[in-house]
Amino acid sequence: MDHVKFAVNGTLMRGLPLEKNLLDAGATFLREAATAPCYRLWSINDNNPAMLRVDPADPQAVSVAVEVWQVPAAGLASVLMKEPEGLSVGKVTLSDGEVVLGVIGEPELVRGQKEISSYGGWRSYIASLCAPFSAAANFLPDTVRRRSPFGEQRLYSIPLLVRLPPLL
Repeated sequence: MDHVKFAVNGTLMRGLPLEKNLLDAGATFLREAATAPCYRLWSINDNNPAMLRVDPADPQAVSVAVEVWQVPAAGLASVLMKEPEGLSVGKVTLSDGEVVLGVIGEPELVRGQKEISSYGGWRSYIASLCAPFSAAANFLPDTVRRRSPFGEQRLYSIPLLVRLPPLL
């Protein structure tokens, strides 16, 4: 086995801060997927998520959005060593029944942290953090808005009025 399928659910996803760790290990993106509905998800200080497997009968168990990557077996250790403390590799069951390796959290890591299972994934949760700022776009001058070819309004540029702290 020279490559393994590896499910990621947070900052290792495409376009997010730790994607570089996968790319440096020689990984290639395969597909977007979802887990079987037997997981719960927490935000660890809004820096990264932690996904824990739970009993499928748990009323708070959900299916979590993941990305499946193909990682050289030799590179998997380097990816794991760069993950935040409390995250590890375990078996993850996808919604189609396939079992792959993936990032899971240790139970102690989520103690006192915010549960975000209802968002269904890390990307949805971090997008919700930006929602109050996108609502402010309705108060910008019309010159900042443009209509797309489909008739919907889209914001193409926003003047920087206030420096906001980074969300990630």
